[in-house]
Order: sequence, then structure tokens, then C-alpha cells
Amino acid sequence: MPDWTYHPLRALLAAAVGRRRSHRLALRALAALTDVPGGFRLVSAVSGGFDIPAAVTARLGATVPVDVAHDAVRALPALGAGVVEVRPVGSADVALIRRIAPGRRCILVVTAATPQVAADLAGIADRVILGEEAGLRRLDGGSVADAAAALADPATTVLASPGVLVAAGPGWFHRVAEAAMPPVPATRSRPAVDPRRWPAWWWGALVGLGMIAGGLVAAAITLGPLLLWYDTDYLGWNRDRLRALNEHLVHFVQHDRITLAGTMVAIGVLYAGLAWGGIRRGWSWSRYAYLASGAVGFPTLFYFLSSGSWSPCTPPRPSRCSRCSSWRCGGVPALHDGPSCPTGRSRSASAP
Repeated sequence: MPDWTYHPLRALLAAAVGRRRSHRLALRALAALTDVPGGFRLVSAVSGGFDIPAAVTARLGATVPVDVAHDAVRALPALGAGVVEVRPVGSADVALIRRIAPGRRCILVVTAATPQVAADLAGIADRVILGEEAGLRRLDGGSVADAAAALADPATTVLASPGVLVAAGPGWFHRVAEAAMPPVPATRSRPAVDPRRWPAWWWGALVGLGMIAGGLVAAAITLGPLLLWYDTDYLGWNRDRLRALNEHLVHFVQHDRITLAGTMVAIGVLYAGLAWGGIRRGWSWSRYAYLASGAVGFPTLFYFLSSGSWSPCTPPRPSRCSRCSSWRCGGVPALHDGPSCPTGRSRSASAP
């Protein structure tokens, strides 16, 4: 899960089942999810792990104890850890390392407790070390700046302790990668005649400005005619018929549509901000946020084309009245005998 949901839920889960048990449950659940077809890509997409450059991934990871090694080797690579160190590994843990090594998606480093263990695991793990080894920097603090500074040395591998990952959240690897290798902003160039060659952030900003303009137009329509042609075609009623049915209906629809207009303006401001302040500067998270929002909102266009209404909660079209065989009163008793109903009009005409 992303950091903004991880931190609130972490406290709740710790209060429910205990701090240490909640950590184990979260890691085990994450490992199980990565084993599901498509689960690894899903976790990587949410955490930003797939966007970390290979040059950083090969030197960024975590150090974990033996008791969580089985789950850590499966789960942490999806978050962006390219190196997982298991320490200390004794003779009783050799079988475990042999079992988790095949199919791994990371560089497996083993710190052996004895020379015999090192000899047994030679060729099983990617690296087997005894004691301390130069080039490994284990962090007990979650400072992104410290990790990025250590990665500035090409010969250094940075490994975060479990405490760092628990406190910082699943996005720690991505934040360190961005600090170590800042994104490249879009280059300034003269506008191209061919729109296909325009920078991506231009299109993002244009969509945002279009949403703002559309929201202002929707507000003007709400304060003016209120109902557009597709509304009257769908309902079979105009503004006067709505007021005749219930005098509060017009105000209710106005409230609903002015809310829509405000939402469109807010989304437009968000899109323009993501384009200008994020995509233009090369921040990948802004592009993914933009695409995720569009993936949810754009399909509503197809709903409108198929149903004639933007709202999925819109009731079905008014049916013909069983008393007068007309759709104009919609079978509503309050309108049946009124001027909208042919029976009501004929009755009024024949009245003395």
C-alpha cells in the first residue's frame, strides 16, 4: 500500500494484534500478494518500485534477520529493494537459504556466522561474507538524505534495517532513488507545429485548462437554463415540469450541478499543477497520479454515449402513463391531471 495509507493503518493494526505481530502479518501478506499472478507488478506500481533505475537498485536494499528472510526475499524487491542481506546465518539456517534462493528477484547477500556456513552457501547466494565487509553501509536511521549521500559512492551498497522500513513506509526505496538520481526536467524547446511532438506536460496542462473552462461553463449553465438538450431528451421534462412536480427539484438539480462544476474546476487545477509542477520536472509520481485519475474518469464518456446521461444513478426514462398513454406525465399522479397530461387538458377543456 502507499505511504499515505500505510501509516494510519500501521497504528491501528499494531493496536489490534500487537506491534511485532502486525509487522510480520504485513510482510507476510505482501509476500503472498507478490506470488499471485500480476501481484508483483501491482505492488511495484503502487509503491513506485518499478521506476527505480537499475543503477540504484543494484546498490540499494535491506538487511533482515533469518526469521523473516523467506517473506522478505519475496516482498522487498517489489518495493524497489535490489539487494537483500540475511544475517546472521548459522548452520541451522543453511536449508532455509537453499530453499529461498531459487527464483529470487534480488541480489541475495548472506552474512555467515562460521566459515563452514560460508562454504556451504558458496554458489547458492550471490554474495557470502564473513564478519564486516567494506562497501556495505547499513542504516539504522531513516534519513533519505543519508542514504542518497552514501549511494553517491559507486562502490557502496546501502542496506536499510527493518526498523527503518517500518518507520518510513513502503515508499522509502523510491524516495531514496529519487534523491540519489534526481529526475531530468523537460528540455526547453520552441513549440513544434506537429502536436504529436509537443511535450507530455503541455498536453497535461491543456487538459487541465480545458477542465477549468468546462467547469466554468457548467456553472454558467446551472445558473441559467439548467437543463441541456440531452437532459430534456432523456427525462422528457423541461424545467417548468420539474418545478410543477416539486418546487424544490430545480434547486436540488442546481445544487448537484454547481457541485459538478466546482469539482471540474478543482480537477483542472490539479491536472495543471501535476503537469507544470511534476511532469515538466520529470517526477514520475505526478505522471502516474495523472494517468490513474484519467483511467477512472475517462470511461464515464462511454457511459454517456450509451445511456445519454453522465450519472450512473440516473433513474430510467419516464414510462408512458397507464391512464393516458403519454410519457409527458410519466405516470406521476401529481402531473396526470395537470396541463402536461393530455387527459388533464381535455378534462379542463370540457369543464364548464
